Amino acid sequence: MSGIIPTVVLTFQLDEVIAGLDVPEVEPRLVLKNEGEAKIWLAFRALTDYRFVGLGWMLHVGWDILHHLYGHPILPFIPLSSFGCAVCDTGIAIWYFLGAPSVWKQPTKLQAAAHL
Repeated sequence: MSGIIPTVVLTFQLDEVIAGLDVPEVEPRLVLKNEGEAKIWLAFRALTDYRFVGLGWMLHVGWDILHHLYGHPILPFIPLSSFGCAVCDTGIAIWYFLGAPSVWKQPTKLQAAAHL
């Protein structure tokens, strides 16, 4: 068996991955043969939907937590740098899950009342 690289089969139920968000144009089941395929699929889906960008940021949060738990901080001279990155990245992911609203153009109370 030496020299053979095993292929890991990842099966995603998309409803679980996207946390119950309604994405009608996606097939109900997707089989990815390795982590690289999962990342490529996620990157292409992110081109059309901000929620997938948020999912990518949550994957990044997972890697930050692994850095923190295994004692290899992102910045070696700041022990909690990976934890801080995980906190910040979670905020970015939430922003994308909300549809990435503009932080520069906030509607005034008068404009919000006009749309009602």
